[in-house]
Amino acid sequence: MSRWPSELGLERTRELTLCLLNEQRAGYGLAPLRSEVRLQLAAQRYVADMVDRRFFDHVDLGGRAPEDRILMAGYPANNAWTGENLAYGTGPEASPAEIVDRWMHSPGHKENILRATFTEIGIGVAFDVPKAEPAGTDPGATYATSFGGPPTR
Repeated sequence: MSRWPSELGLERTRELTLCLLNEQRAGYGLAPLRSEVRLQLAAQRYVADMVDRRFFDHVDLGGRAPEDRILMAGYPANNAWTGENLAYGTGPEASPAEIVDRWMHSPGHKENILRATFTEIGIGVAFDVPKAEPAGTDPGATYATSFGGPPTR
């Protein structure tokens, strides 16, 4: 199987990422995350924006936070649990397995993955990186996960 997300394609890269995230959750006795179309829209829009405008941050260039972008995609972010993980890599570090492994070794990212109140997810992937990379760098990919959960009231 290919290691490059661009060769896997968008849907397969998303599927593998979700499978790996749910494998991590299962190891901690948590229910699997379900794919949710509005969260996916928020995540996909955001990775495209970061790559197109060459920035990498949880706050976009217009000052919007993850919950703002999730709400703009139609998800009830104003009364639900929401969160976001971001990552990018080049070469083998761009694979879904490497991205999930890096998230699991980062306390804040791991906390989002293992948060029991998160029941839904959208995964965005762009086949480029948000910052200039040295010439000759292997193909890259940028990932965003938008997490959601049941309303808080």
